[in-house]
Amino acid sequence: MAQNIRLKRTNVSGRTGADADLLAGELAMNTTDGLIWGKGSSVFEIITENRVYSQVNAANKIVTQAELTQLIGDYNLPNVVTTEQDTLPDPQNWTSDGITTTYTLSSNPATPHAIDLYVNDVLQRPNEVFYLDGTLLHFLETPPSGSDIYVKYRYPFATIIDNPEESIENRHLNLTYTSTQDTSNGSQVAYVIEDGHTVHDVLVIINGLIQPPDAYSISGTTLLLNQSPMVGSVIDIRYLPV
Repeated sequence: MAQNIRLKRTNVSGRTGADADLLAGELAMNTTDGLIWGKGSSVFEIITENRVYSQVNAANKIVTQAELTQLIGDYNLPNVVTTEQDTLPDPQNWTSDGITTTYTLSSNPATPHAIDLYVNDVLQRPNEVFYLDGTLLHFLETPPSGSDIYVKYRYPFATIIDNPEESIENRHLNLTYTSTQDTSNGSQVAYVIEDGHTVHDVLVIINGLIQPPDAYSISGTTLLLNQSPMVGSVIDIRYLPV
């Protein structure tokens, strides 16, 4: 005859495996709440349809608001992404009075392309029909009186304007380093360089020695050495990405 095997169990809602006085290797369940526990070195909850549980540790701990505030202050993290930013802001709706051209958004979109603007269910082009100034939405022409105006955000993080500090590594950037070389004639001190640089993003290397920024000046496309190198000196001018 077949024998039915039943786990330790309770039908009292709210009771857990901690109430079952389990031995290592035993299982228990709450038939009302639909939850199951086991015991190894300690009681743990088994994945069920109702809930997924894991013990709190340093790797999965949820940071409280107080701890987040402390972290932002300690590490200067003004652009920390929160769970609130990981959700779509609520859409907004107005009815045109035929006069108003400016409406205030509840959130600050990163760009005009971060929102969809509909007038009478017709999608409008950003910077052609409207533009944004912070949280202000400006129509270039007044919508007809009675028009339905509807704004929705297109994706999570649509209100994040800047990347968090130090969130982009050099390997993600397309940086190009260029340089020019000359040979000193013993009297020349002025050299033509690329436009848009200062002494802080140009390296001047003479015969392999990097010159300090106070050894030369830059004005427009002219780099001027304080004194001319000896005849035959190799002058290497290297441009850092800007």
